[in-house]
Amino acid sequence: PSPNCSTYARRCWSWLARPSTSDRSNRRATSSTECWRTTPKTTRRSSSCVASGTATLETGIIGRPMVVMYRTGLLTYQIARRLVTLDKIALVNLVLGEKAVPELIQNEASPEALAAELGRYWDDQAYRGKVIEKLKRVPELLGGAGASVNAAGVIEEYL
Repeated sequence: PSPNCSTYARRCWSWLARPSTSDRSNRRATSSTECWRTTPKTTRRSSSCVASGTATLETGIIGRPMVVMYRTGLLTYQIARRLVTLDKIALVNLVLGEKAVPELIQNEASPEALAAELGRYWDDQAYRGKVIEKLKRVPELLGGAGASVNAAGVIEEYL
């Protein structure tokens, strides 16, 4: 990936790796990539790094390509891997029924891996376009209006 992509990836990584605090903004924005912990604004940026959770679904609803990251403590991760048998964890991927956006989980989550995935969006417009096309299905799959109720139903199927 380009040097700019690596710089943005490191900024996202350093921010997402910090614990949340109530006095800190929920996002840090750069000129081309945004890093989200919670609800994204509906601006159109080239790509986003999103911490796994409802923000992935919200980012998918607005059709923004993203890289999903999630890291937790080793013990928590080991317990979760034994209890959860899904091959994907991002809500947007669960709703689509496929790994439409990349997920960097636990040891896969590194600044280098993030830079590589973000760089793919920047360097390969065909790939980026395919992801955007897949994300366009998210609101439809959630039933349009009342998406939160429908999303809860989809999630309930996996519990």
